Amino acid sequence: EIMSSPIQQTSQDGFINVVKRKFSWLLIGNGFFALAQWLILSLITRFGTAEMAGEYSLALAINGPVFLFSALQLRSLLATNTNNELTFAHYYSIRLFTSTFGVVIIVLLILLNEYSLVFTFLLLIIAMMKVVDSLSDVSYGYLQKFESMKEISISLILRGGIGLFLLG
Repeated sequence: EIMSSPIQQTSQDGFINVVKRKFSWLLIGNGFFALAQWLILSLITRFGTAEMAGEYSLALAINGPVFLFSALQLRSLLATNTNNELTFAHYYSIRLFTSTFGVVIIVLLILLNEYSLVFTFLLLIIAMMKVVDSLSDVSYGYLQKFESMKEISISLILRGGIGLFLLG
């Protein structure tokens, strides 16, 4: 068995601690954001009607695939872009275009269906939330590229808290 030198062991321990700290930040940020999303649905269910909860879930289900498709995995591409062929502005512009396209698709779906005024308004509000999520996501890719996990987590916590505040 080959023993590692004290210097190698110290640098390995330092690396492991950095990874643990960054992972912890992401776990906390994503956990809080997921909890906030769950609380929003729970509050709608608790203080609203079953119809309100169903409409909220349906609006999420309609918007979800549209914006999932429009994401184009740009966050991953940006975070792993090592040769820097494209700048952050390029990725952000692409995401802004695809998010706008997603909103156009949602508007077309509204025009092609006879949704109630309340449900139409809900679809549009959730579409705007998805645009914010999409733009945040590409920004997180930029931060992730530089391993700024703490900033990503703080943003997730703030976004979750703001979402809860706006519901109230």
